[in-house]
Amino acid sequence: MKLSNAFLKLIIIFIVVYWCVYKDVFPFNQLMTWRHKLETNNEKEVGYNTYLSYDFESKATGTGLSLEITSGKHFWYPQISVWIEDLNDNYIETLFITKATAKGNFYLGRTKDNFKEFDKESGFEKNSIARVDALPYWSHKRNHEYRDGFFTPHNLNPMPDAISGATPSGNFIINTSTSKKTQAFKIMLEINVAFDDNEYFSEYDFPNDSIYHSGTGQLGQPSLIYQAIVDTNDSNSYYVLKPIGHGHHSGLNGKLHTDLSTLTTALKIIERIIVKIEP
Repeated sequence: MKLSNAFLKLIIIFIVVYWCVYKDVFPFNQLMTWRHKLETNNEKEVGYNTYLSYDFESKATGTGLSLEITSGKHFWYPQISVWIEDLNDNYIETLFITKATAKGNFYLGRTKDNFKEFDKESGFEKNSIARVDALPYWSHKRNHEYRDGFFTPHNLNPMPDAISGATPSGNFIINTSTSKKTQAFKIMLEINVAFDDNEYFSEYDFPNDSIYHSGTGQLGQPSLIYQAIVDTNDSNSYYVLKPIGHGHHSGLNGKLHTDLSTLTTALKIIERIIVKIEP
């Protein structure tokens, strides 16, 4: 049975539109960016009942930790790292990292609208890049320089699956442990949402920063860093992680910026972070 001319035209139109969206062609890219700016800036209802659980193998000689992260009103597919430091701010080990950062799985041509589908359809070796602005405070603390000169994991030298997990879409719990028992240490968390630009971090800001505008970065507010100081000898079993600063807007260094006055919706990505110390 032959297809009608009208149906063939619809198929052709669909193919053309799909190709334009996939290739990020103007004006489709602008329309999609506008729509997802609305999504990232829309407030979501905070829920306290359902949690995704990441369960990692317990290390018998270490300290057990359970982190409960409640998503806030502007939680939107974030990149997250959790690690511990000693009381002198020296990096010890990474406990959790979202898989896209651990594997360097970000893609050229990725936009607000196509970012989930793009990851599945793009050629891994051809389009994959490391997004150096996502979690710069953690990556510079870890201090592992890759062959591209950056400190963010590269797809040719990814981090192990044993500490990585899929990007969460809402509340989640991380059950893990340290490699060794330590009386006192800092537990750190860095989080970043793409495309959440505001009046301080927009297409009009940092005009000379090529990474922020056309490199591996994705326009938006910088990463937010949380911290709690844990002492296993005190009577506390629970600690609250509180924000202490933000990372560099394009990941060029690992400096902690303590002024949070230029952050807006980024401060509402997370509602609360509670860590429980296991015996």
